[in-house]
Amino acid sequence: MGAGGVSQSLDRGLSIFEMIANSENGLTLQQISHKLLISPSTLHPLIKSLIARGYLGKAEKPRRYVSGPALGKLSVLQWRNEMFTRAAEKMLELSGKIPDAVISLAQYNGEAVVQKLRLSPERPGVVEKNQERVMNPYSTASGQLFMAYMTVDELEQLMERFPFHIHGHSMWWHVPPMIREFKFIRHYSFVEVHPKGGTYYAAAGPVWGPGEVLEAAFGVSCPLKKFTKRKRERYARLVCKASEQLSEPGVGSKRMIPKDFIYRVERAKVWLRRLR
Repeated sequence: MGAGGVSQSLDRGLSIFEMIANSENGLTLQQISHKLLISPSTLHPLIKSLIARGYLGKAEKPRRYVSGPALGKLSVLQWRNEMFTRAAEKMLELSGKIPDAVISLAQYNGEAVVQKLRLSPERPGVVEKNQERVMNPYSTASGQLFMAYMTVDELEQLMERFPFHIHGHSMWWHVPPMIREFKFIRHYSFVEVHPKGGTYYAAAGPVWGPGEVLEAAFGVSCPLKKFTKRKRERYARLVCKASEQLSEPGVGSKRMIPKDFIYRVERAKVWLRRLR
């Protein structure tokens, strides 16, 4: 142990990491040795461990050490944790404005869209965390949002896990109309769901993280009883504003939903349902 009870190896490893992170184009082994007054033979195992953990990487011409991807991953994890905290606060704020709505934050974990945070009228003022409740990707607003931004391969894999004829047929006439609506979702960065014969309305907006990654979907759902067009538009705008506020500044689409969008899409759905 070094002075103050700090491990000498840990202290040296952090010094190496900070020094390289602050350099413009990385540092050679000799430069690190000269700056820290530590022999190359002592530095080598420390640098090797940092490379193995992803905190450092190697570059050529000249051969030098540079920052690795682990630092970026730690930054994203920190942003995500802070976003979850802000999302919970936003949910509590909105529950006072729309007390009859279920407010949620969902994520795609690589296999399914799952609910991470949830606030319901049955438990006012309580944000339920780490729900991991699997959501139907076809019939939920958050599910459709993630599907709209998926690559072809990701979409095919999801539809293999959740077959359309089992999970999606009751919501959609066929796959092509669903794919066409995904274009609307990507264009407006917003989705709403009002299934035929359903008793609820749902809407969701994207939460964009660092690197323009779709980190989460912020959504609301509520019963259709006494649900007016004015109230519907208000819910949609609250969702758009909340998802934008939770997103990384300057990342993702910031277009607000136009007044006629939800009605125009609904008319299209009615027309498609008549073709069944």
